[in-house]
Amino acid sequence: PFYAVDLVEWTLSFGRRPIKRLLPNHQDVLMMQHLQGAARHLAAARLPDADRARFAKLLTVAVHRAEMRLRDRFRPEIVKVLDQTGFEARDLPERVALQKINEELLDRVVERGFLSMGDLRDALSRNNRKFPDLAGPAEFFQGDRLLQANRRLALALDGVYHRGEIYLRVLQRLSSLAFGTRTGRFLTRYLVLPYGGAAVILEGLQHVVGPISEWVIGSEMHLLNLYSLAVDGTVAIGLLYSPEYRRTFGRYLARALELLHHLVIGVPTWVFHREWLRRIFTSRGFSLIWRGAIVPLSLAGIVYSVRPPSVSPFQSLVGSASIFLATSLLLTTRAGRNLEEMTLDSIGRAWNWLVSSLLPGLFRLVMELFDRVLEAIERVIYTVDEWLRFRGGQGKSSLASKAILGLAWFFIAYVVRFVVTLLIEPQVNPIKHFPVVTVSHKIMLTQLFRVEGIMTGLFGSELGPPIAVTVLGLIPGIFGFLVWELKENWRLYEANRPGTLRPVVIGHHGETMARLLKPGFHSGTVPKVFARLRSAERKALRTGHGKWARKQLARLHEVEEGIRHFVDREFLTILLQSRSMGGTPLAIGAIAPGTKRFLIEVIRPGKPGPALWLSFEEHSGWLVAGILEAGWLTELTATERDAFASALLGLYKMAGVELVRESIVKSLGPETPPFDFREEGIVVWPVEGSPTEVLYLLRPQPGVPPLVTINDAGEPSITNPPALDSARLLFANFEIPWTVWVELWECDRAGRDLSTGPIAGRNLLPELPEDSGLGTQDSGLQAQSSV
Repeated sequence: PFYAVDLVEWTLSFGRRPIKRLLPNHQDVLMMQHLQGAARHLAAARLPDADRARFAKLLTVAVHRAEMRLRDRFRPEIVKVLDQTGFEARDLPERVALQKINEELLDRVVERGFLSMGDLRDALSRNNRKFPDLAGPAEFFQGDRLLQANRRLALALDGVYHRGEIYLRVLQRLSSLAFGTRTGRFLTRYLVLPYGGAAVILEGLQHVVGPISEWVIGSEMHLLNLYSLAVDGTVAIGLLYSPEYRRTFGRYLARALELLHHLVIGVPTWVFHREWLRRIFTSRGFSLIWRGAIVPLSLAGIVYSVRPPSVSPFQSLVGSASIFLATSLLLTTRAGRNLEEMTLDSIGRAWNWLVSSLLPGLFRLVMELFDRVLEAIERVIYTVDEWLRFRGGQGKSSLASKAILGLAWFFIAYVVRFVVTLLIEPQVNPIKHFPVVTVSHKIMLTQLFRVEGIMTGLFGSELGPPIAVTVLGLIPGIFGFLVWELKENWRLYEANRPGTLRPVVIGHHGETMARLLKPGFHSGTVPKVFARLRSAERKALRTGHGKWARKQLARLHEVEEGIRHFVDREFLTILLQSRSMGGTPLAIGAIAPGTKRFLIEVIRPGKPGPALWLSFEEHSGWLVAGILEAGWLTELTATERDAFASALLGLYKMAGVELVRESIVKSLGPETPPFDFREEGIVVWPVEGSPTEVLYLLRPQPGVPPLVTINDAGEPSITNPPALDSARLLFANFEIPWTVWVELWECDRAGRDLSTGPIAGRNLLPELPEDSGLGTQDSGLQAQSSV
């Protein structure tokens, strides 16, 4: 047996809790961790493949049994604590969310071996079971439901659950006043967020605009003043809380952008398309003047104007003339013209990549990197805690030494957590640093001399100034920590619940379905794993060592488990508890990953027959979902199909699906023509065998018609394309409010027909029972996708 030797807890409980406490849960956790470690090391072990396969089979079964035993042991304790603290579910979606919270907490125990208050708070904030408002002063002083669950879990899962530090508990208690009461929410919504946020943003932009304006016009431009704060804060209130204002603002912004588009692009295009100008611009003489004189002269002028002070005007003139001659000679040759075209094309692609991939990916990379660093520090602290556990059979000297070392380690671990989490990480993390910590630094600098005087009086003239600078340099990190923590605390309460169903986290590193499948900077997990797997397999063929290939297979297995948990907890759980389904048993079968898609098998245990296959695929930047094989869906009654379609509607929305194949097929009519996906939208070939294609723009741009027809010559042509409402076809435009989602399943509980409910998902199902697949338009894909 294992024991905790804790003098601090004994002191804080005034002797009610013993110094030496039995930890009945610690053995199961350690067994789980050791088996997982053995499974990870097996990939690198120097064993024959046959022996490794036998070991892998044994370890897989052992890990699965240990995980199930751990989950079965801890699940009732977590459920009991949540029930005692008032986390009862009032409807089916909340019941599903509560079960998901339990399983996510168990996931963290299985993955890391311990839980913390941060894990509990994050699981509650990102799921759909929320807190009601504070009941009154008594609940405030006693602690809201999160603090109550924090205390109870520390007792129920002793040695596994780490109770939150005092600064986290104080922050949660104070934020409950601001976020869990009507008055606090009013002040937060209409004063702190709009006007405080506007002040921070304006002051942060001041650090960017100020130096630029001083360099350009010789004086620094001040953005933050009473007038700008009042205007920006009021505009922010309208954008945050008024849908009509947002729509109006969006319309005027779109008109302004369209006007700017006409002025910058439309008018010059109209002018350049005049016949006489066209002849001039397409003439050989103008081309020679443009490439040989205008462009080189502009480039030489730019070089001459930005010369450094150390370079004389004559030297700069000679250099600019050299650049003019070299550019002129280069651009007037065929190689130069090709180089110019390649450069312009590369600049356009680079800009698109920067905006759509690099910047969002860089944001996610930075946040994940610092999350991993903080998690690694927590793992180290927990490992030391394990070393200081007292084991049965050890002597009294060991007990005394571990008690003393544990007392010292408690204060060390507390200081490390406080300094790293509150002071250092927000300062080093560039996303948290700007603009909140930047503005805090500027405010703190005004107090430098006052703090320096106080520190000098306390520590002397030698130590006082360095201590003052250190204190004022670290304190602003607290404000960055507060902003990011309060962001999560805000989402704990029912009144602050997101209005609609949104994509949820699926992967172990915070990936959604789109980030798993869509290639990009720090996204496209699955394509990257397959690329590394192919490279590792080629290396294994050359060297005979398959260590890296096995690691990539293990990474792919992690992704598959994330997909399995997502479909099981968000889709099957609600179907299994649906009254309309009549308790039909369902389970997840195989999961077949591809380079840009997932195929998911849904089976009915104990009933023979073909399975149902769901597909999630990435096509030209679109996340497309559909039913690949209908299977047993053809055997369901109309009521069961409606329940299945309703649950599928929520699954697609929480996966972030943008297009649904069945909706496209039904929109194109019974004689479904071939279609495919492009970055701009959907392309259809209305006439079989004809090269004429119709492109439906799903995101129309100013000045571009939503429907473009192109013939084999690449020129617009007139045809009678099939009717297709692009705006309604885009599933991403279809929102499911949370209240409507609850009302839908209340109709199910009452035994009402779901097809007449607030939303109906029949359009997501293929034509049944005649058509059990995707339709005739994609028979090649259907054959290729068979598993």
